[in-house]
Amino acid sequence: MCSTLVVDMECIEPLCNRLESRNAHLLQRLLGGLMTILYAGCADNSPFSVHAEKVEECGGLDLIDNLQLHENTDVACMVRTLCSRHGHPAQQL
Repeated sequence: MCSTLVVDMECIEPLCNRLESRNAHLLQRLLGGLMTILYAGCADNSPFSVHAEKVEECGGLDLIDNLQLHENTDVACMVRTLCSRHGHPAQQL
């Protein structure tokens, strides 16, 4: 599975680090990638991902949380979707 390979290659931290970008198009792509990784880490019908800890360790939860009020509505909507599927960023994704 490609998302597992991405996790094994330790790409979560660089993805999360780029969440500080102001470029809405880039943020949408980064959030989409993180959603795919987190979804791939979910056990049967569980909203919690085994990859969420890696996101949290690199400060990704705080960065995602900050994007909830992003000026671009598409970015803010993606963050809300991510939070609703995987839990609120203040909790485990």
